[in-house]
Amino acid sequence: MKNVLAQAHVPESSFGKWFLRSNTWTNYVLEVAMDDLTLPC
Repeated sequence: MKNVLAQAHVPESSFGKWFLRSNTWTNYVLEVAMDDLTLPC
């Protein structure tokens, strides 16, 4: 039986690598996601 996760792996594209290093990723994806995880006080 083959490893399903190994078969599902797709290498990151050049655009994907650029996007993950961009301010757009940081400001509009990561910060929003982190805010969503913050518990209300």
